[in-house]
Amino acid sequence: MSTGSGRPSWCRDCADGEDAVCGQCVWTYNSTYKDGAKSYGGYADYVRIDSNYTFKIPKAIPSDVAAPLLCAGATVFTPLKQEGVKASDRFIRALGTTPVAFSRSADKEKEILSSGAEEFYDLSDPEQQKKAAGSVDFLLLTADANNMPYDLYMTLVRQRGTFIMLGVPNDQIKITPWLLVPRAVCVHEAV
Repeated sequence: MSTGSGRPSWCRDCADGEDAVCGQCVWTYNSTYKDGAKSYGGYADYVRIDSNYTFKIPKAIPSDVAAPLLCAGATVFTPLKQEGVKASDRFIRALGTTPVAFSRSADKEKEILSSGAEEFYDLSDPEQQKKAAGSVDFLLLTADANNMPYDLYMTLVRQRGTFIMLGVPNDQIKITPWLLVPRAVCVHEAV
């Protein structure tokens, strides 16, 4: 099952093949159906979903292998595909690129590098912040904590690079325009 429980398929977004941003979508979790029922996603005993958004997973594919192909995988893959990530870009190995990871904690370095990142920057260290500045073509921000240092993350993206938000915090997003406009950094959200 993908992230949306249902879409009308007759709206302009769906007709244009942009069903991921359908304004009529009933999300898999924390959403409301037209009859007033709530959707609870993976926390529910059952899910009401349009069959166009369900996928039979063969028994030969273990759950831990199949899961990244669904919501999380689509959420990460879609913006990369839309942005035309190519081998010369510094992003992820699966597309022929270099995976670079950033964290605000040095404690995560070993785990992150063992997960496949070739480079790691501890953003709590001012020297590593300087070294990482302008180091990536594409930055997918998966964190969603309140009070995120968005300006710091903006400095990591090279001129004419792309900053893609996957994590959606509950508070306002504050970004200094000077980090975007003269550097022509593109910012967008992906679902």
